Amino acid sequence: MIQHVHRRGAVYWWRRRLPFVGINDGRAAIEVSLRTRCPQAARRIAPAVTMASEWLRASAGGGMLTRDEARRFLASVAERHSEKLDAVAAAELAEGRSAAQGKSTDRAMAWATRILAARGPQARPEK
Repeated sequence: MIQHVHRRGAVYWWRRRLPFVGINDGRAAIEVSLRTRCPQAARRIAPAVTMASEWLRASAGGGMLTRDEARRFLASVAERHSEKLDAVAAAELAEGRSAAQGKSTDRAMAWATRILAARGPQARPEK
């Protein structure tokens, strides 16, 4: 199971409640399509969207963004991260790196991103 991710039909979606001014209970659910049918790709994209949502929670507490603006922002994060992953995969293939080497690097980056999303931008490695 991937945190904040569910499958709707064949496509993976990211969903989370975020605080917004003007909403009755102060929180509104935001859904963003990850535009992938692949669970491994969703697992790599979702932490970047979660990290961006944490940034929104911390910085948009004054009601600077509407729900739709926040959704568009998070959708653009998902799209940019997906494009970045595609570019990295293409570069690895061009360098002659194997799929196993790329998978190992992806796994390390995914864990680093998860830790950053969970602990915030002030995260430090434990000794």
